[in-house]
Amino acid sequence: MKYTFSFPINPQPKQSVKIGSNKLGHIRAYIPKKKAKYMNDLQLLVASQFGSRKLSGPLIIENVLLVFEMPKSWSEKKKKAYFGTAHIQTPDIDNCLKPLFDSMQKAGVFDDDRQLSSYKNIKKVWGYIGGIEVEIGEL
Repeated sequence: MKYTFSFPINPQPKQSVKIGSNKLGHIRAYIPKKKAKYMNDLQLLVASQFGSRKLSGPLIIENVLLVFEMPKSWSEKKKKAYFGTAHIQTPDIDNCLKPLFDSMQKAGVFDDDRQLSSYKNIKKVWGYIGGIEVEIGEL
């Protein structure tokens, strides 16, 4: 069985932990608030659409569409020209997939992303509104 999800959220890359120090000089590792909010929001969107089902065994990612919102500063002419075309700037596709799969795991879609054994069609494109579409199924 295949499941399709659509999330109205602009894709963001996985960011590694930052290292900082506080006023007392103690060093600590932390995730920036913006990235933590993105991960939490994505996890809530996944959980709200998938419910309590859990996929088991080897899984296949049939389709992933990462739609990046075009900058507001672009003219309408430029937006029309770029709409639906390949997004070839950073972030890289693989960096955008990691938070998506982590959120799906934390939301209970599957136990571990090691279950993802096959990927078929993954695209990054420009759009008027950012979003993520995923089609996943059991092999």
